[in-house]
Amino acid sequence: IRLLTLQPGLFNDPIHCQLEQVSFSTGHAYEALLYVWGNARDTAPMILDRMPYHITKNLERVLRYSRCKESPRVLWVDAICS
Repeated sequence: IRLLTLQPGLFNDPIHCQLEQVSFSTGHAYEALLYVWGNARDTAPMILDRMPYHITKNLERVLRYSRCKESPRVLWVDAICS
């Protein structure tokens, strides 16, 4: 499966993530975020693997509120990891 690592930051900091493919059988810990909804044309930028990547503004908002200030958070986000 592919997992998204949401890098730490303050609320208004740019969103930085890395996408990694891992074997499901290795037992990686992650949180699932089912988020395929919202207006797909209403987007906001984030940085994914050091490149600009557009996500819905709704997903951007959830990532901002979900982000930790000091530690990364590992997620499976259906809109990105599927």
